[in-house]
Amino acid sequence: MKEQIIFEDFIQDREVRMYDKHFSDMDNKVEYDVYVQVFTIDNLPFSSVTGKLENIPFNYDHASTKEVVVNNVIGDFFNPVTKKYEVSDHTFVVGHIKNSNLDRDAAIEQMQRAAMNIINELNKRQIPPHMVMPHLLTDVEKAKRVVTDDNIKISQLSKETGISTDDLNNYRKNPATLKQASNSTINFLITKYYEKYFNEKRPKIPVF
Repeated sequence: MKEQIIFEDFIQDREVRMYDKHFSDMDNKVEYDVYVQVFTIDNLPFSSVTGKLENIPFNYDHASTKEVVVNNVIGDFFNPVTKKYEVSDHTFVVGHIKNSNLDRDAAIEQMQRAAMNIINELNKRQIPPHMVMPHLLTDVEKAKRVVTDDNIKISQLSKETGISTDDLNNYRKNPATLKQASNSTINFLITKYYEKYFNEKRPKIPVF
């Protein structure tokens, strides 16, 4: 078998290589492979924590395309001291083109698409295990917190926002109606939300 590199470049700062492998002049069989470099900060194709392949964040199926199967890693370094697999500068995710009856230009085009898929899978954001993502309040939820705060007087809130006391009392009794409130009403209440729950917590700057 004769292997030669037919493409080598850097995509998103990663080394990407593409090879063709000729098996013999008799059968003219050719295989095409794409290699994409892996960094230590990536979603690893193997677990550098456990050295096992279970529950890995890298999804080979997501990285694969209709034309290219991604199913291998080369250059993974097994540390004899820690007994774990580790990524080095020579670690690559490998994909193989399904159809060997392609000319070189078509093969390179298919492998370039696969390389982008692999990079996206390596780059995708992962939530650390057991980490609870904070709930981000919507604009309506922020407005609701203001109108339902018993420490805020409706009369004062009306004066500061220009919203009538009747409307504010109705919102306090039935906060769900804020979903039908106008954008200007919500924006006025959001302004008060930030003034009330953020500005008052900032240290006062002394005036000399």
